[in-house]
Amino acid sequence: MKRALFSIIFILMFFLVSCGGDDGNTGDSGNTGDSGDTGDSGETDDSDAEDAATCTNLSIIEPNPDYESYFALNVVAEINPFGGSNEMTEAEYKKFNIKISGQPNTELDPNIVYATLDEKGNNIQIIAMGDMGDNETEYNTAIAAIIPISTLTKMKTEGVSTLDVAPYVVLSKITELPDNILKVCQTGMSDISLEGSELLGLGKMELCMEANESFTAGEFINIGFNVKMIADPQEVANVMGAGDPEGMCNCINMETEEEVDCP
Repeated sequence: MKRALFSIIFILMFFLVSCGGDDGNTGDSGNTGDSGDTGDSGETDDSDAEDAATCTNLSIIEPNPDYESYFALNVVAEINPFGGSNEMTEAEYKKFNIKISGQPNTELDPNIVYATLDEKGNNIQIIAMGDMGDNETEYNTAIAAIIPISTLTKMKTEGVSTLDVAPYVVLSKITELPDNILKVCQTGMSDISLEGSELLGLGKMELCMEANESFTAGEFINIGFNVKMIADPQEVANVMGAGDPEGMCNCINMETEEEVDCP
């Protein structure tokens, strides 16, 4: 199940990521300060990973009262190579905040999180899957954040650890259909009204990069971000030029892991 879902997310990335931009303006570095106290550390017993997570200011994932819908994440994860390996390494540390306007359930649980390169090695994709809502599918929600390595490299070169922009994030709902078909519909996305930034999304991002050389497979990414989301399926379809929410859906055959027409 888990491996097939990752195949789905990779297919979605090729379909959904159709916009780019110039290199973002990293601006002043800012001071991340001491880490905020957000209570429980998340699903990990690794004290080293928990200590590493305090490198980013955990207050970044606190609810933003100005956002009706948002997705915030603090994560420490090994960067996996592209290719759908059976032995992908999960994040050592992860803590979420998520709010979707009109939905009472704001938790994404149980969750699994991976960081992986895209096919060309130009971006790091952070993929989270979990259960949010009343869908009976084991993992009925998928969230994918896309972070250009060129932006991370520029931040490291310039010694910048904080940005007033955020990664491009896609929220998808997963529904299990008869005949081993999974239907994946994009229902949310970053607010991308910001112009002139490679990161595209409205929000904030913090990065710890002391241990990074080139942000390639085998290194760890230690990042926190809070992204303003568009969470109305019709608005998402309009922004992406699909016209109708059904146009934002893909179907995958679980046995062959190939894309098929949705019934």
